[in-house]
Amino acid sequence: MTERPDGALPDASPVDELSFDEALAELQQTIATLEAGGQPLESTLTLHERGAALLERCETLLRGAELRMQQLVVRPGGAVEAVGLRPAVAADTVGTVDTVGTVDSTGAVDSTGATDEA
Repeated sequence: MTERPDGALPDASPVDELSFDEALAELQQTIATLEAGGQPLESTLTLHERGAALLERCETLLRGAELRMQQLVVRPGGAVEAVGLRPAVAADTVGTVDTVGTVDSTGAVDSTGATDEA
């Protein structure tokens, strides 16, 4: 994406339509432009606002990816266990589930996978 002389980015796509990689690349370019300085105040503000929107987009997409990698499972007794899905290392490990930790009704986290149920 090329910059105009006033520092604004022409033909900027709506932030909510950008993929993670597109948003990150544009964010990096925006930061570099801001760090270089020399922009008129209005252009600096416009770039800063766009950068903030791009950062929010990247964070939203990362949170969504994280949620896709985790699944909460309610266990007997009401404990909630976060089960992360590991990428398959080999064909025979497809579907392998990795326990991340359990959360009891008080909110305490046990990452050992052990439960206090009697």
